[in-house]
Amino acid sequence: MKLDFYDRYNEIELLGDMYGLSATYYTALKPNFTEILDASRLQEEKADLLARAAIASVTQETYEKGLDGIQYLSDNFDAGVITELA
Repeated sequence: MKLDFYDRYNEIELLGDMYGLSATYYTALKPNFTEILDASRLQEEKADLLARAAIASVTQETYEKGLDGIQYLSDNFDAGVITELA
């Protein structure tokens, strides 16, 4: 079931009767980095694109707030998050 609230990148979705809960809401994030979705790119090219984007995201402000791409990747790594490149 889709809720009415959404924007260009994200959508709130609802799952019913999950793990004994009558409602579970989650954010269905839409990709905003479409270059890595290109099936014709090699994994190494995709990894390079992600690394370059992470480096480019670092500014004084993003660094101080911990919102840069490098910190994001590090936090996910530390949390054990493992994803596959598309």
